[in-house]
Amino acid sequence: MADLLVRANEICESLGNHIEETEKIGKIIKETYGEEVLKKTTIPVLNKGLKETKEKADKMPTEIERKNTEVSAEIAQLKETVQGFETQMTKMQIQLNNRQSNFLKMKGDLHAGQTAYDFENYLCTHIYPPGTMATHDQKFTTLMNWLEENKDTPEGCEGNRKWKRLTDKYGWTDETHKPVFLEMIRCRFSHAHPTVDFSLPIPENFNTNEKKYVEDIRKMTAELYELVHK
Repeated sequence: MADLLVRANEICESLGNHIEETEKIGKIIKETYGEEVLKKTTIPVLNKGLKETKEKADKMPTEIERKNTEVSAEIAQLKETVQGFETQMTKMQIQLNNRQSNFLKMKGDLHAGQTAYDFENYLCTHIYPPGTMATHDQKFTTLMNWLEENKDTPEGCEGNRKWKRLTDKYGWTDETHKPVFLEMIRCRFSHAHPTVDFSLPIPENFNTNEKKYVEDIRKMTAELYELVHK
């Protein structure tokens, strides 16, 4: 009977741990995807079942003293139930991990794309003569063409001077940074326009060398923001 009491207490503790873990998973899902998504998962039902099971388990020590044989059968049933819950929780954890991974990838893509979008807009504002409205598509390409076509004009000379200062500072070249910049632009085509968070990891779309250029463009974007918002 002493062994049964020990096992009963272990089950109670195990169920309590499962309840705590289930509530943590539910909180993560709620904070990440919202209340409605949480309701569509098995988490609420799973948590309710665990709590009901634990309420029964909490009574087991008394039941063991009163009816050892029946309690032994209940323990076996509860063990099977707990194992079933553990299997469900493992599946839920895998599903949650996959969703979080997809969410982080999407968020990384969004922020990489938005960085490139901000970069070319800030660059146009910084380089074009005051009052110029860059409302066309392919702003970066158009700006580079404008710099070349107007290199002998006062406005073009000033614009080329500003662009050269940035490219010299960050080591920008059309062979290294430009292809990465264009890939960053493509990252945002299928997504919305988030507020950029530079603390997010750089998407895995880029190799180790390219990630350095992404970081350069991030820093250039931040500096351009300061320049055009003085």
